[in-house]
Amino acid sequence: MSVWAKPAVRAIVVTAFWIPLGVCVVVACTPTPGRVVAGLSGVVAHAPAFFYLTVALILAHFRKGPLVAVAIWLFAFGVVLEVTQLLFVTGRSGDLEDLAFNAVGIVLGCLAYAWLARPLGITVWSTPSVAAGDGPDSGVVA
Repeated sequence: MSVWAKPAVRAIVVTAFWIPLGVCVVVACTPTPGRVVAGLSGVVAHAPAFFYLTVALILAHFRKGPLVAVAIWLFAFGVVLEVTQLLFVTGRSGDLEDLAFNAVGIVLGCLAYAWLARPLGITVWSTPSVAAGDGPDSGVVA
C-alpha cells in the first residue's frame, strides 16, 4: 500500500490544505487583520501563501495532475477573495497587485511540484489516461 493511500496520511495532507485555506479566507475578510498581516507587502504575503496553497492542493487532491486545473482553481479563489474585499469588507480593498502576486505563487508552486514529480514519473501537466496497465497511455512518464 502506498503511503498516500493510508487514511491517516491522507487526512493529514487534506487537512494541511483546507485549514490554511480557511485561515486565508478569515484573514482576507477581516476588516483590520492586525499590524503584522497589514504590514506585509504582496510579495511577502501573497506569493508565499499561494505557493503553499498550490503545493498543498496538489498533494491533497491533484497529485497526478492536471496542474492547469490547480492554477485555475486557486486563481479563481484569489479573484473571489479580492472581489469580496473590494465589495464587502470595510477597510479593505481588492487589489490587482495582490492578484499578480497570487499568480506568481501559483506558478512557482506548480513549477516546483512538477520539478519534484518528474523524477518520480508523475505526469502533472495533463490528465493521466484512465486506461489500465502500465503502457504508454497510463499517465506514467518514462
